Amino acid sequence: MGSRADCRRAPLARPNSRPFLFLVTIGVAFWFQRQVRKPSNDESVTSGKARITLRSSIHPSEPVGGRGVNVVRTSYREEDWGSARGPGKVTLVRQKRNPHDTNAIKVVYSGKHIGYLPREEAALVAPLMDNAGMSETTAAAHFDGSYAQVFIPDQLVPRLNPRHRRGELSGFTPWGRPQVSIDVDFERDHRSDLAAVFKAEGVTATFEGTVLDKILATLVPSQQPNAPAVIIHGGWVGNITDPGIQPFNTLVESLAAEGKALQVPARIWARYDGQLRFNVRLTLPAPDLIEPPGRIPSVPHIVLPPGSKIQVTGEERYLNE
Repeated sequence: MGSRADCRRAPLARPNSRPFLFLVTIGVAFWFQRQVRKPSNDESVTSGKARITLRSSIHPSEPVGGRGVNVVRTSYREEDWGSARGPGKVTLVRQKRNPHDTNAIKVVYSGKHIGYLPREEAALVAPLMDNAGMSETTAAAHFDGSYAQVFIPDQLVPRLNPRHRRGELSGFTPWGRPQVSIDVDFERDHRSDLAAVFKAEGVTATFEGTVLDKILATLVPSQQPNAPAVIIHGGWVGNITDPGIQPFNTLVESLAAEGKALQVPARIWARYDGQLRFNVRLTLPAPDLIEPPGRIPSVPHIVLPPGSKIQVTGEERYLNE
């Protein structure tokens, strides 16, 4: 009996799908990477040998060079700006008759008063608005759940840089003893110069806080009236904008006209918690004690500050003077 023929068919060959799956996997991975690695506003990327910083404007209407400041809130209700998140626009309204601050600038969002510019900022921006005849102006802003940040329009950004170059003025030590303490403003804009001061003094800022005391600071006029620039170790570390020190502003201007710059002791506090934070405070004599009340003799002499005691002898020889 013959053998039965094998009727089973040979299995069909399946196409190789591995190359297709490989390409799909690569495509998905590439798409995912682009979604995750979109550069942030300040992210740096490398292209060839050039390092490029990608900086996108927070708002299309944000002026180039606009200064960002946090709004001083009138309340801490989140509904002050509703569900607003991210970029937006606000109106800056000048309030000359504000009983608490004649430099006040109100911040309005969607017709609602949400706060004010910080007092030190308003002291500088208000005169610029007044000189330009502005009762109000529009500004870019950025909102978050707990704060709102306003970007001062470029034409209202105060020019606070020192008016005189280094070495143009000679240091002038005041006659009276320092007794009036005042904070320097805008240290946050001068972190590199303040870090250079600590480096020059051989001191490192710590997480707990580090203090440099009795550091000599020099006051010189700035491009902005009534905001003297503060110079320490040759670096510009901030400005004084307190409206209450107008007499000092006048003295700084008059001394500069004579080729002099007022020098006073400063105290610098610094902390490093991932970034450097600074506070600079100056100690000034009373305005009427900057210079002696009497005429300074042309012969060699020593000027005694108020409160000093010294025994004078030989008075009998000058009884007829």
